[in-house]
Amino acid sequence: ERQTAAVAGGRKELQQAAREVRQAKAPPPREAPPEEPIENIADMPAEIARLRQLLAKLTDERDQLKKKVMHLTVALSEARSGSGGGDD
Repeated sequence: ERQTAAVAGGRKELQQAAREVRQAKAPPPREAPPEEPIENIADMPAEIARLRQLLAKLTDERDQLKKKVMHLTVALSEARSGSGGGDD
């Protein structure tokens, strides 16, 4: 609802609506565990696996955000072309 109204309101309102949606869906920030150097080479494969999982998760999140931006850009473009052009 808010996004639909924002599309009609213009770019800044659309950006604000998108920001609010992201904040509402985002999990609360969590404190990162303290960094500890890996002292044993045997622990490296587990750390590499953990980092690969984190990378996959972040890559997926980035791709989802790119799709949202694309959809919002299209919606904004359609709103502008549908409501503009009568000032000649």
